[in-house]
Amino acid sequence: MQLFIGDIEFHLVYLRNFEKRPRFTQDRTTYLWTDVRVEAVVIYNPKATSYKANVATGDPELAEVNPIITSAALRHYLAQPRRQILIRHPNGSTLLQAPLDGFTVDCDNGPRVTVQRIDQPTGERTFEVHLTIECAINECRDPKYLLAHRWKRHLDVDHDYLTTIATEGECVFNLPLLVKHGIHADQFRVWLMHPIPDNFAREKIDVWQETDGYTYRYRTIDRERMFNLGSGCQAVRVEAYKTVWVHKPSLRDFVLNAPRNLFGSLNPFSGSGGGSILAAGVQIGANIASEALSLIPRPTIHVLARAWGNRNASRDDLRRICFGIVSFQMGLAALTTFMMAEDFSIMEDSAGRFVQVDKTVTLSPEFYLSEAILRGAGALDVRSPETVDVFFRNQMDLSGELKFNATGNPSPEGGAIGSTLINIIRQTLAEPCKVPSAPNPDKTFNGNQKQLS
Repeated sequence: MQLFIGDIEFHLVYLRNFEKRPRFTQDRTTYLWTDVRVEAVVIYNPKATSYKANVATGDPELAEVNPIITSAALRHYLAQPRRQILIRHPNGSTLLQAPLDGFTVDCDNGPRVTVQRIDQPTGERTFEVHLTIECAINECRDPKYLLAHRWKRHLDVDHDYLTTIATEGECVFNLPLLVKHGIHADQFRVWLMHPIPDNFAREKIDVWQETDGYTYRYRTIDRERMFNLGSGCQAVRVEAYKTVWVHKPSLRDFVLNAPRNLFGSLNPFSGSGGGSILAAGVQIGANIASEALSLIPRPTIHVLARAWGNRNASRDDLRRICFGIVSFQMGLAALTTFMMAEDFSIMEDSAGRFVQVDKTVTLSPEFYLSEAILRGAGALDVRSPETVDVFFRNQMDLSGELKFNATGNPSPEGGAIGSTLINIIRQTLAEPCKVPSAPNPDKTFNGNQKQLS
């Protein structure tokens, strides 16, 4: 029986135990490799098989030295992992070879040799060494890079009936192949991650690559969204809030103040004749119209839009998204700036990718009255809040250019009256969209990818 451990050859060998056990994943469903354990007894004589450590290389070399020095040198050399192991039968057949031809490591960062003890059964220079050899060999005919991929999922439904999916997975790779081609497990991430379900957004990815080099664990969090941003959207998160309140004047105050407001500005001594009477009549008519308009409720609309982008997004893209949301939520009020009071602000994160647009509009009584007349005549589309919400969700598919018209409906062809003014306003407020170039691919990874395919 012959035993080769690295560069050392032992001729006088007999095996006490030769054991093979298959290794499976933790759930006992997938084969990984076979653990081999060999217990051998080596008999050697320092004069015939003595070794000492080479000063330059550290490797053992044949020399007639004291057995104590031989023992220390052998222990140090055999204690180093990943030595080539070869056991041959006297008939020439191979009982064990690890790592396999063309590889420098087995599936578990071995092989490993442990010197259990050294005995001196006979004479002064004859030693009996008890060795334990452990290695891991995948016995498949055509092993792949990925030996096992197991995962589990947890679904949580909140009070809004939106689902959160947490996925945890563990992968075991074929370490000899990874080392041979100079790649690591994280380069396979794009093939390991589960696809994102419809109407979900991936909010978090955690990855752990263990120190053994072949164990790879990950965790992903997918949350269901009320609406989809679209695959081409540069924003990763969008928030929008709309508040509408109405100020209704008091009828009691109008009645008490009507005489003073109607006639208080008239001067009875300003003149005589028909001209002054006519002027007084015009003044009274104007006062009556002004007081009548003061009774009309005055609505105020407040829209707040926020957008967060990824590292490839520009603040121009995020500003365009926020302006589109604000214009859509304002509807017809966005066109008639001369008939309303307006407060407008933009906040940007200069060191990041965040934009906030805040706009408050108080409509004038003339606008409110004209809009009511147009709606009553059927010139404007009267929509329920549910319909508005549906249009809002549809418009949030931001893969293409946002388009809005006077009533807030989608206008792919330029559409209703006022859409031209909307485009002019949006082009004036928002800078042109800048589409960033794709990130540069990793040349090393692409090369390995082609090789793996």
